[in-house]
Amino acid sequence: MVRTLLSSGVATVLTIALALILFGTLFNTVPDRLTFGPFNANNLPFILFVFLVVAGILFYWVGWRVLIGFDFEETALNPGRAGALWVMLGGAVLIAVILLGGAALISAVQN
Repeated sequence: MVRTLLSSGVATVLTIALALILFGTLFNTVPDRLTFGPFNANNLPFILFVFLVVAGILFYWVGWRVLIGFDFEETALNPGRAGALWVMLGGAVLIAVILLGGAALISAVQN
């Protein structure tokens, strides 16, 4: 149960960080530059939402494989170095998002 919660937590943190990066990029872009053939600024949020959902599922799948993963048997594997690195990556991204978000908040309040 704990490993499942860790896997979903890391996947959520990584997906939120990816969403913030995409939002920051799009927020600073002129809407006229967001036209790519049949895609325009009105279609882009839906496409990015689908991309973020797929990315979140992939992040969860990777986390589940390294933290719980079954070796074609009914017993779960012991998480090893890959599991520890996955959790540390999630923690580092969480700390970075909090620090960068705090810095952006301080900058916004001062202006």
